[in-house]
Amino acid sequence: MDKWIKRICNLLIMMGILGLSGCLTSPLAADITALEGATGYIGKEDIKWGTGQPTDTFTVTTYDGGSATLTKVPDPDAADESIIKGVWYVAAMAGDHGNAALTGSLAWVIATLAGDPATVILPGDQTYQISTNLTVPATVCLVMHRGAEFSVDNTKTLTINGTFEAGLYQVFSGAGSVKFGSLVTEVYPEWWGIDGVADEVQLDIADTALTDGTIILNRNDSYAIDDDLIIDNALWIKKGAVLNIAITKTLTINGPFEAGLYQTFNGTGVTFGEDVCTEIHPEWWGIDGTADEVQIQQAIESASGLEGATIKLLPKDYNTVATITVNRDRINIVGSGEHATRIMFAPTADDVCMEWDEGGTMISQCTIRDLSFYTDDTTLNKVAMRLEDIDIFEMKNVQISGSDANGWTGGTESIGLQIQGRNIGSIQNINIFADVPISIEDNPNSTIDIDHFNFNNLYLTAKNDSTTPCVRVADGVNLQNVTFDGVQAWIFGSYGFYWNDTTTTSTSLSLSFNNVRLEQSTDTTGYMFYISHNTYLQNLSFHNIFGTEKLNGYYLRNILNTCIKNSVFTNNVAGIALNIDLSVRNLKLNSNYWQTGTTFTSSDQTLISGTVQQQGPLPTNAIYQATDATYNPEPHFLTDAPISGTIKTLLDQGKAEIAQDTFVGYAFIASSSSYPAIYAINGVNASVTEVNDPGTLYEPTEDNDTTTNIYWDAGNVRYEINNEEGASRDYYITLIGRTR
Repeated sequence: MDKWIKRICNLLIMMGILGLSGCLTSPLAADITALEGATGYIGKEDIKWGTGQPTDTFTVTTYDGGSATLTKVPDPDAADESIIKGVWYVAAMAGDHGNAALTGSLAWVIATLAGDPATVILPGDQTYQISTNLTVPATVCLVMHRGAEFSVDNTKTLTINGTFEAGLYQVFSGAGSVKFGSLVTEVYPEWWGIDGVADEVQLDIADTALTDGTIILNRNDSYAIDDDLIIDNALWIKKGAVLNIAITKTLTINGPFEAGLYQTFNGTGVTFGEDVCTEIHPEWWGIDGTADEVQIQQAIESASGLEGATIKLLPKDYNTVATITVNRDRINIVGSGEHATRIMFAPTADDVCMEWDEGGTMISQCTIRDLSFYTDDTTLNKVAMRLEDIDIFEMKNVQISGSDANGWTGGTESIGLQIQGRNIGSIQNINIFADVPISIEDNPNSTIDIDHFNFNNLYLTAKNDSTTPCVRVADGVNLQNVTFDGVQAWIFGSYGFYWNDTTTTSTSLSLSFNNVRLEQSTDTTGYMFYISHNTYLQNLSFHNIFGTEKLNGYYLRNILNTCIKNSVFTNNVAGIALNIDLSVRNLKLNSNYWQTGTTFTSSDQTLISGTVQQQGPLPTNAIYQATDATYNPEPHFLTDAPISGTIKTLLDQGKAEIAQDTFVGYAFIASSSSYPAIYAINGVNASVTEVNDPGTLYEPTEDNDTTTNIYWDAGNVRYEINNEEGASRDYYITLIGRTR
């Protein structure tokens, strides 16, 4: 039985190839026994002919005594000569397959179907000419056997609105065009004859042919892109297929892109358009564990057409020997975990591992997170990360270290994080072990060096027994609104924070340290905080600072408004707790502990107020002011209710406001030197009335020597108190009355 089935199948295949679909007037229908290659093998009389209907069946006996039902072959002399067993075949020799008047042509089959759904097969090893525009309806499925090829004449279009089936072989040729409808969602450039030379031509034709779909590269070979190419449809590159892009040429991918974690590109000219992919993998350029910075750089360069891009690094080591440069906005370098993704750096000369630099202009909205930088080198000057003129930058969950006992070390000094401008930076959850963990330096493009930066949760370890600090600010840096907070552990180093400025001409503003613990330094000459400004740093704050081991405490110069609060200074070698001079104005101490045996180094400073210290060189709470300054604190101003006043301190000849001209009531004044007094404040009447002065030490006019004066100041349009007693006095002032 198998033998007979095989013979019948061979017959059906032969009939399709020989064109049984030919018209009544064609040689195929005249005498099938006269066909070359068939004569002597089978005749028409040997075939059970039918009409092509499902009822055209007959029964044959099988070898085992059973039976099988077979379908009769349609009679080529009948009306349905192009259909065999419900599948239509097209005769290649029909001529112009776009001409419905030619019996057996594709257009004729489509017309014969009259809208009925059908599968139409084009037998292989034959060319089907399209000399007339032809549209294949959505009801027709075209099947192209290997070797079957549409040749579309110049200026003509073959439009295929139905489904389409073909393997990875050429099925289209000619100067005309092919256009697929919405039912064809996947095409292969092989359909237009890929040959490894200038394959961008076939890719471009495939992209143009699609209405909205995916170009699939599926062969285990390279595709030569020898000229610029833009792909607007989706592109899916399967494993083994590689686009080989010629030097200076560009492949622009504007549609969705899909590929696995394998090489898909060879060359630098890849550009992704907007919204193409959410992540770009360096593996697409063939990461091999040697000089991986090349592939990472190519991934960064490919994002030039994107509003923003994520360069995704896998949980493995990336071995680099030269610099990776982020040179465009909104690039996110994202690893797979601080201890999972490592960028290994083995330079051959002094170098930077990764830098953010857009060539003289500000670079914006970049991030790096969830990875580490690591080196085995101990001989060269290295920088792990250099930020040059950045704006809105986030660094999170990053570690910088090395195999040496001193971490990221080598040369004169190696730096973990180097910041060279500009503003709005968030540095958080960072662990750096380096010669200099953080170096803040001058911006080469702007006077804005570091502005609005927050350093949160830092574990900084400077090189042990070194002359380098944990954080260093270079000479000439302009600083504004910089905060260190969260968990701050600073280990080793000759200083915790070091800033010796001798050149800036503008004032820096608002530097704050919170929760910093400094420990394990062996340097007895350095300080926890050494801040000396060339002009002035305004508003310096220390809160919850803990210093131990051998470092000295605070060295401050040219600071306006400093507060040290809830902090502890211990030193086992009797170091200097606080070192200030006349250039430090308005220093406040609040709830601090100073170890006994440590010292307070000061010149030209006056203790304005303070509790008597229980131990150590400084009061727990105190206010210090430079001796040449006039201290005019804000007055205590309360109305409508009797409330006890707070201390107000005036140096000799110092003046301060008591009330505005809208206040009417009484001022109760108590002096630290002697008697109190009561004065009536007469509001808009611009006058005062002495109510009580038991010690005769108060006067109702200004500038009376040896007394305290309560008066109306017409120039300042307010009521004032004036200390002329020859020395500093503390006054408690309580106002009882009302405002008009």
